[in-house]
Amino acid sequence: MMAGYGRSVAFRAEFRVVRRRDAVIEAQVGMLEEWAAAAGELRADVVALAARVGQLRRRLGRNSGNSSMGPSADDLPGRTPPSAKPRRGKGGRKPGGQPGAPGSHLAWSTGPDGTVPHFPTGRARAVRT
Repeated sequence: MMAGYGRSVAFRAEFRVVRRRDAVIEAQVGMLEEWAAAAGELRADVVALAARVGQLRRRLGRNSGNSSMGPSADDLPGRTPPSAKPRRGKGGRKPGGQPGAPGSHLAWSTGPDGTVPHFPTGRARAVRT
């Protein structure tokens, strides 16, 4: 009878250990579910904030050069002024017609056909200020 009693004590002790382990596992499962829910909420917040940052960057990057805003709004704090536009002459082409085409340039003549003098007519008048 003692042999059977020893087995049942050992069984009860092992059963208590298993029950404690199961309770710990259930608590850990609950914590993991809470953490998973929190992580999902945080992911949604990150996506929303990333969209907001993108929108703000686009608004901050607008200036009179790339939107319909007036030039007076360019000097607001946080705004970058528009980049300077390249002036004429940077295009790589020279002004005028194609080389060799008639009338592509007006060369100086060594012997002009005639000269016409242009002088003012009448007396010069002094202007008082």
